[in-house]
Amino acid sequence: MLYLALTSPTLPLWTLDEYAETRLAQRVSMISGVAQVQVLGAQKYSVHVQMDPHAMASRQVGSRDETALKNWNVNCRPGR
Repeated sequence: MLYLALTSPTLPLWTLDEYAETRLAQRVSMISGVAQVQVLGAQKYSVHVQMDPHAMASRQVGSRDETALKNWNVNCRPGR
């Protein structure tokens, strides 16, 4: 087993996570004999959306579009 810890006094955690996922994990997984690579402690960036029903209606954006957004957002909390 090999554990690596990434830290930075200047970069946000989501940037370190992206680097670990896209650079380190992919390269380590290509090493002969490596069975599995996991990136733990991930902090993904999120998108916060506030929907105005009147603005949505004026742009002909309906509830189907809102449902699609909720389905793609794993951290969606109803009523927010």
